[in-house]
Amino acid sequence: MVDEPIVNILVFFMNEKKTFGIKEIAKQITQKNSDFSIVMTEKFIKSFLDIIVENLDSAENRNITFKGFGNFSIIRTQARNGRNPFTQEPMHIPAKRRISFKAAKALSELLNSSK
Repeated sequence: MVDEPIVNILVFFMNEKKTFGIKEIAKQITQKNSDFSIVMTEKFIKSFLDIIVENLDSAENRNITFKGFGNFSIIRTQARNGRNPFTQEPMHIPAKRRISFKAAKALSELLNSSK
């Protein structure tokens, strides 16, 4: 099952219809735990995200899994020929890596539960 603090933050995100950034997440965390300052929480979140990006970038087949939340992985797309949608001229689309996120079963159930 998903930890209670994570559920509370996710429910808040689902109820609010706006974009959430690091500052807003840091405020939510500091409201739940007064031992943390907003500045230190923001630094922690930024460092945490940097570590995720560095680890995803460091190895081709690396996955990062957060139990009860989901899995981040890198997917490699092949180079292919495409068409410019405006001019209809053929064009080359280069190979690239993209990030994929697959929600854990507990998170999917939480997001899809009727309230």
